[in-house]
Formats: sequence, structure tokens, C-alpha cells
Amino acid sequence: MSAAHDELSDGGDLPMPCGSASIAIVRDLDTIDSELRLLAAVRRFVRDEYGVRASARLEDDLLDERGALTAIPLATLGYCSGD
Repeated sequence: MSAAHDELSDGGDLPMPCGSASIAIVRDLDTIDSELRLLAAVRRFVRDEYGVRASARLEDDLLDERGALTAIPLATLGYCSGD
């Protein structure tokens, strides 16, 4: 096992992946979470400044996308069992 694998797996809740495919998923979740935070800030600003309640469609779409990513079984991502 590589030193990078050991270093990354020390603080995580999930087992480390066998391949590199999960690195993109972590980045994607981070990106989605960042977009959700940005949209929440924009919605707050619009509500506070203009008294308008914006549509939640974009947030709903991002939450659906995030849910789809987190619902993928770990075994299909190549996670090691007990390594």
C-alpha cells in the first residue's frame, strides 16, 4: 500500500478506494456542496435586499445530484474490504 493511501485514510470515515475513480467523486461532492452554499448565500441576499423569494429549483437539482452520488454502493467504486 502506498504512503499516500495511508496518509489519506487516517482521518476518513469511509474506507479508501482501491483505484483512483473515487477521487473524482470526492471532488464532485465538494463542488456540489460549494455550489449549494453559494446558492444559499445568493437566496439570502435576494430575500434580504429585495424581499423576493427565489425558486429552489437549482438547489433541488443539486441536492438530487448529490444524493445520486452518495447513493452509489461502495463495492461498485472498487473499495477495498479490510485492506
